[in-house]
Amino acid sequence: MAKQAGQANVAEQVGHAGLTAMGALAREMAWALRESMNLLRVENQARENTAESRASFLTREFLRAKPDEFHGGPEPKKADEWLAQTVKTYEKLYIEDSELRVTLASYYLKGDGGQWWKYTKGRVEPTWEALAVAFQDKYIPPTARERSRQEFKDLKELDMPMAEFEADFSSLSRFALELVATEERRCIEFEKKI
Repeated sequence: MAKQAGQANVAEQVGHAGLTAMGALAREMAWALRESMNLLRVENQARENTAESRASFLTREFLRAKPDEFHGGPEPKKADEWLAQTVKTYEKLYIEDSELRVTLASYYLKGDGGQWWKYTKGRVEPTWEALAVAFQDKYIPPTARERSRQEFKDLKELDMPMAEFEADFSSLSRFALELVATEERRCIEFEKKI
């Protein structure tokens, strides 16, 4: 019996030691889980900050590029040039985020252009593609596009300085993309006009 009591006492001590070890292990696991959660939280915050920092950086660089303002008005070529210049700035700075493009472009819509966007933005998706289409529909209507297309088709160098001819060729060719779809077609078209 004394032997059984001794064994029970040993079992009780081992059981108590096991429970103590299990408790310590549980506390260690809880601590490790809290640390993992904290690390995940920090990593997520860093990702958010990086994305926010990139948007802030791109905004600063876009504003530093000082793109032209667009004030509206009935001059389709100016509207097209503003749109092309804005896209060129996006490409130069690698601005691909569509919503950021909308925000940046809308900042440079002033006067009539700003009023137009103020009333249009609620009726179109907040994407660059939607803004560009709505902008073209408003400021570069189909009749103006067709007129510019025809102007490109009729363009001849004649007595025009070559630099002016090249600028007109480049500007108007955007309205006749099917005629200059490849570099070879572009060269052929250019040669026909000089």
